[in-house]
Amino acid sequence: MELFTVKDFIVYNNPCFSCGENIIFTFGGAINPVINGNWCAVKLVTTYSSSLTLRVELSSNKFEINGDIYQFKKYLFSNFPMRLMSRCSKCKTEIRSEAVEFDFNKRIIKPFKISDEKLIVREPDMMYHILSVGSHSRIEITDIKKGISVLSIDVNCPLNLARIKTRENLIKKLKTYVIFS
Repeated sequence: MELFTVKDFIVYNNPCFSCGENIIFTFGGAINPVINGNWCAVKLVTTYSSSLTLRVELSSNKFEINGDIYQFKKYLFSNFPMRLMSRCSKCKTEIRSEAVEFDFNKRIIKPFKISDEKLIVREPDMMYHILSVGSHSRIEITDIKKGISVLSIDVNCPLNLARIKTRENLIKKLKTYVIFS
């Protein structure tokens, strides 16, 4: 399974693979972290007297904290696991990472894997719902006009958008599964 940096994850499904819209990116529950050039800034905690912000350099995956590292470790302990997620508000496609691990000696975020992917692809007459968790995928195909499920199959391979490349290639692959199921 492919390993990702924070930058790789942001690019992986932006714009949305299923419908082409911009995605909503979250990091550790913080909605829409600020992505500015080569940095991603995530406000983790804001109180009346202080704040805790995580900054990640996208080219190297190095991180900085705007305060005490002990406060950040305490935050991680109480809010574990910290994950990245991309979600499309239009078609509801959603991709989540595994828990992010921090190397405090090197001050980097270790490369991580995709935990699960949920894609919803619509055509005029069919809707494809793909749920991929690890090395297992479940594909459900619904006839929109009739409102019935046409096919539900389990596939022992992960979904990999980087290999599929386009929405059209995904639909061709799904139609192949239908023919041979």
